[in-house]
Amino acid sequence: ACETVEGVTNCPYGCKTTFEAEGCPTECKECYTDNCHNRTSVEPCDYGCESYFSDCSSKCQKCYADNCRNRTDNATDLGCDSYWQDCASKCEVGKTCVPTDCSAYTLTSCPANATCTNCTVGCGNSTKKYKLSSCNNGYEKSGNTCQACDFGDYNLDSCPNAGSCSNITCGNVKKYKLNYCTTDFQIIDNTCVRCEWGSYIAETNLNALSFDSKSQCGTTHYKIYTCESGYKLVPSGKFCTAETTGAVKITYQMEANGELGVSRISSTEYVSIDWGDGNTSYQEGYATWIYHKYSTAGVYQITINGSISKIKISPTNGYVISFEQLDLSNWKDANSQVGSAYQTSFAGDCSYATGEIPNLPPNLTNGRFMFYRCTKLTGNIPILPDTLTDGYRMFIQAYNLSGYPPAMPASLTSYDAMFTQTKVTNDGSWPSGAW
Repeated sequence: ACETVEGVTNCPYGCKTTFEAEGCPTECKECYTDNCHNRTSVEPCDYGCESYFSDCSSKCQKCYADNCRNRTDNATDLGCDSYWQDCASKCEVGKTCVPTDCSAYTLTSCPANATCTNCTVGCGNSTKKYKLSSCNNGYEKSGNTCQACDFGDYNLDSCPNAGSCSNITCGNVKKYKLNYCTTDFQIIDNTCVRCEWGSYIAETNLNALSFDSKSQCGTTHYKIYTCESGYKLVPSGKFCTAETTGAVKITYQMEANGELGVSRISSTEYVSIDWGDGNTSYQEGYATWIYHKYSTAGVYQITINGSISKIKISPTNGYVISFEQLDLSNWKDANSQVGSAYQTSFAGDCSYATGEIPNLPPNLTNGRFMFYRCTKLTGNIPILPDTLTDGYRMFIQAYNLSGYPPAMPASLTSYDAMFTQTKVTNDGSWPSGAW
């Protein structure tokens, strides 16, 4: 039979037990005092429970993630050497020493043939690390090692005298390669050795009849014994030159410190000059000018001998006053036109020259302007050589030359104004253009 009971009516966490007699009304006999029956604990917790359910104080809702609540932060002003294993945010061992940053020092030892710097971390670590700074002379960097320089055929420590070299530099060492030697030297065993010619001094065997030759230094020199007919060996033995006869003798009035210059000697010619004051000059081979200065004012006769074929005499502070001899047999070219200014072969001003013209060079080919403005020369024009081809204005403005012209050479092709402004009379044997 149901007892008359009064049930529990307000259970916030639900009814724990009810009246269970059959036929009795469903009434709650006992309420839950908390909500634990609906809660699941997250335990076990490695570092303890941080919070419990508010409606179930016996069950853990959240575990501590670390043990920091139980750890002390021991960091110093220098930092931290190590942190707690169960609390990454707090220092277990504070730093009492700052290690050196040796991250750029990656080598455990200094390689051979190298100069290195080193680094020690410190703070109890005495291990040295190394960094390659430079390689010894003759070595170059290759990664973190020093490799011997490969100079190839650049195997000289310096360029030899008289040599022309190229060079390369490796590992602070400069090496040279000999490319060639200057004139008169040849390469022997990587050095320049002067070519010794001995008695082989001639640079050409032109007009040589008998000779020996010797080749070195990229050229050939000769020892000449005899020359062809019509040629003779110059005293130095360097070349054969044309045999000549006759001479050039001209008298000049010179001021103190006046100067005469004679040109032009080619590579196979020689000239001997007596300057008329006790001084002489001798030249073999090429020369543009030979000069002589007079210390005292006066009248001087110069004498020119040799195989020179083109002559111009240039006075400074002086002038020609007479011609005594002009029959040097190898003199072929007396043309001395310079730029646009016409000059004679003997002076810029021939107007002081007096007397007659002596015999002309027997092999003269070019007499252009030879006696231009020699206004005081008198007498007849001498015989013109058969070799003359150019007589353009040869005697122009030599006002006092007179008589009839000599025979016209068959080889003469240029004769315009040859006798213009002279007293030479055309006898009909010459073209009128010569006047």
